Amino acid sequence: MLTIIQINYIRKLYFDKGYSFKRIEDATGHNYRTIKKYLEMDDFNDELRKKNTTSKSDLIRPYVRELLLEDKDEKRKHRYTAKSIYKRALEKQPDLCLIKERRMRDIVREEKAKIYQPPCFIDLQHPGGEAQVDFGEIYIYENETKKKASELIITYPGSNAGFCQITFSETMEALQEGLVSMFRHVGFVPNKIWFDQLAAACVREKNKDGHPIIADRFLRFATHYGFEPVFCNPYSGHEKGNVGAT
Repeated sequence: MLTIIQINYIRKLYFDKGYSFKRIEDATGHNYRTIKKYLEMDDFNDELRKKNTTSKSDLIRPYVRELLLEDKDEKRKHRYTAKSIYKRALEKQPDLCLIKERRMRDIVREEKAKIYQPPCFIDLQHPGGEAQVDFGEIYIYENETKKKASELIITYPGSNAGFCQITFSETMEALQEGLVSMFRHVGFVPNKIWFDQLAAACVREKNKDGHPIIADRFLRFATHYGFEPVFCNPYSGHEKGNVGAT
């Protein structure tokens, strides 16, 4: 059985580049029957037992971001340090702070980069049929209780249309379920979707060229629905920025 990366490559050669079966055989080394099988396949759901995709870092990350946002307007010397955040997290959120101080330093650095990223204005150019997706934070009332939730936002730069789906997490399951709901509401699936480097969809590793490595399960999902996932580079506002304006 081929991996989802091999399957996705075969389908791109046939559907995107117009390769013949013979040419795909030469390019991949797979026989005619194998190629035909995966070109005709329309269900790419993973039959393996689902694993818990929530990492220890993801559990404490929202709390870290909340603290950093609290003192964003404070003078630099009065702001939280990674050490003080780690100490506070152990005291206030012991059930969620299951990481070491060294990992906390990484999380604080990553979240600060997002919060204190300098503003810039760059022309955005995306052809029709593409979409941009990102998570945002939102507060909702449930049974008269104020709660913090996430909103999955998809926008279409070609028409400036946008839609959102409320979720209570930013896991891969929440991302996939939210996308499917919006695909059904809109009535079509974009041919290309641009993402920030979402932990839910992208492994926190990069290949030798510095590009993020897409998780097999998310690539399987993208192949199933027929869109190409593209992950933006950090601090590259020209690649994706439409979501932030919604």
